[in-house]
Amino acid sequence: NLKFLKYDRATTDSPDEGSDKLKPDIVAANGKIDESKSFSWAGISVACEVKNNWQELLKQAATYGRAMLELLHRWCATVIGYNQDKKKFVFSFFTRSGAFLSSFLSLNNEGDFMELCRAMFGLALRDRKLAGYLPIHLIPPSDQENSGAGRGWFALPAKKGKSPWWEPSEVLCDRVCIIGRATHVYALEKVGRKKPEAKAKDSEDELRRKMDKLHIE
Repeated sequence: NLKFLKYDRATTDSPDEGSDKLKPDIVAANGKIDESKSFSWAGISVACEVKNNWQELLKQAATYGRAMLELLHRWCATVIGYNQDKKKFVFSFFTRSGAFLSSFLSLNNEGDFMELCRAMFGLALRDRKLAGYLPIHLIPPSDQENSGAGRGWFALPAKKGKSPWWEPSEVLCDRVCIIGRATHVYALEKVGRKKPEAKAKDSEDELRRKMDKLHIE
C-alpha cells in the first residue's frame, strides 16, 4: 500500500554526480519502509513539495521529476505540490515529452476537496504502468528498506501472450536525458522464477467501495 511520510532530508542518491542531494518535504512509497532512514529515488513513488510561491514550488517539483526520470526506469514521474498560503494542491506529471499540471485544488472548496480525495485514492489504485514505470520492466521487491527494489526484470513478447522474464547480465548503453529517447540497451539472461505478485490489504473493489462512501463531515 502507498504510504505518505514527512521527509525533509536528503535522499541517498542524486541525478547529478557530485551535486547536493535533493530534500523532498514529503514522500510516498510502497513496500518495506523504515521511516528513520533516508530513501533512494528508486524507493520513492511520489514526491511532494510545500512552498508558498507557485513559481518556486513548480521549479522544485520539476527537479524531483527529473531525478525520478533519470534514476528510474520510468516514462512518467508524479510530484504533488502544496501552497500553504493559498491552501491549494496541484498534481504535476513529468514525462520525456514534457510536463503536465492538474487544475489547482483548494481545501476551502468542497468540490475541490472531493477531487483531491479521489486523486489520492487513485494514486493508491495505480498499477505499475499508470504509476509511470515502463510496462516491460518489473522491479521485484527488495529486503532492504527504502531501496524501492532489487535488480530489474524484463518481459519480452512471446507467443500465446505468455511473456518469459529476463534479467540484465550487462549494460551495453545507458543514456541519461529528460527530453529525448533515453536509450537503454541490455544483454539479458532468462530467469527461472515467476514474477512476484504484490499483495494489497484491500482489493481494488474494496477501495472503490470505501471511496464511494467518503463524505465531508
